Amino acid sequence: MFGDDPGTASSVSVDLATVDLVGAEAVRDPHAVLASLREHGDGKIQWLPRHKAWLLMDFDLVKRAIQDEAFSTDTITALYARLTDEERERFKSAEELFRGWMIFNDPPTHSMLRRPVVSAFTPKGVMALRPEIERMTDAILDEFEASGSTDFISSVAFPLPASVIGLLLGVEADRYDDMRDWSKHLGSLIMGKVSREDAWNRALAAAEHMQSYFGDLLEHFREHPTDNLVTRMLNGVDADIPLSASQLVGACSLLLFGGHETTMSLIATGVYHLIQQPEDRAQLLARPELAEPAVEELLRFDGPSKILVRRVREDCTWNGTSMKSGQAVFCCTMAANRDPNQFDDPDTFIIDRSPNRHVGFGFGMHFCLGAQLARLEAQIVIPRVLARFPRLRLACRPEELSWHPTIVGRTLQSLPVQID
Repeated sequence: MFGDDPGTASSVSVDLATVDLVGAEAVRDPHAVLASLREHGDGKIQWLPRHKAWLLMDFDLVKRAIQDEAFSTDTITALYARLTDEERERFKSAEELFRGWMIFNDPPTHSMLRRPVVSAFTPKGVMALRPEIERMTDAILDEFEASGSTDFISSVAFPLPASVIGLLLGVEADRYDDMRDWSKHLGSLIMGKVSREDAWNRALAAAEHMQSYFGDLLEHFREHPTDNLVTRMLNGVDADIPLSASQLVGACSLLLFGGHETTMSLIATGVYHLIQQPEDRAQLLARPELAEPAVEELLRFDGPSKILVRRVREDCTWNGTSMKSGQAVFCCTMAANRDPNQFDDPDTFIIDRSPNRHVGFGFGMHFCLGAQLARLEAQIVIPRVLARFPRLRLACRPEELSWHPTIVGRTLQSLPVQID
């Protein structure tokens, strides 16, 4: 059992005009900043001028907003509208790619894009992958131990989910590093942290590379079909309406991006917390059945998701707040998962917490498609890491760790460790 100390943060008055959710303090410890905001606004709806967005932190309001038709998931149109004519021309490839991402589409397009890939992520379909995931995990840990590497993310937390999603999509292992680079730069564009010209260029180049690669991959499996998800999508299996070529490329790129980024973050942050807590670590090793509730609690306590972004469709009054068309709505799942009205002792990690109805993977029709797969990978790799390396520890002070400065995600840039 371990916890944060939100007392210091919640005792500080808040000037909403200065709140910056990608500022150094909020990136390092978002929970403290959110605790201050919760006390300031009684956990309800607050306007953040710097982000030009409504912030929702209350558990019930966040759940309601995620699936409310008053809000749209299409944040790409708003991004496009802010661009100059020259920038729009350069953005074309990225826009075409994103239009195939179900997370940026509302029904009925969302449902059309989601349906062809659902079957691969059913509980039965995911559990069928368990033996292969266990084999991959052991091989990756063998290599980690032999290599003498000190970065847990580049050696373990990234290679495993990349290998699993690569297996599903038929991506060659020697392209995993390319995929990670493309996803990183593309993520900068999606998550709103592209402010420099060089970063913008890298993000747009990543979109073009990903579009070209998956176009070629789809053509390969069209000519040489095999038993993988790409072939199923090409054949229109599980689809009411076959996807277009650009939609197929978009679907593949989203699966790759989401399939390793979220799981990588979950694994890395989970190990980061547990190697600092001998009691919880010992419990997990002594009682293997705790793997499932431990992963659920990690998702609630400090999961990969911070905010799901929505846009107001039309001028409206929502829960007593007047909102204008096009305004951003930040559905803060991270804050919702620490809502004291929903969870007892919310700032404490309780390894066997039950019930634990968190929203770490979203909710409703927008519930994360790969949630079951991410859970399984974390349930396998985290106990294996702790058992195999009983003296695993941080190779730096916790305050020296760097986190990616994004609005939507909570991801370590690296996790330096020592294994003996």
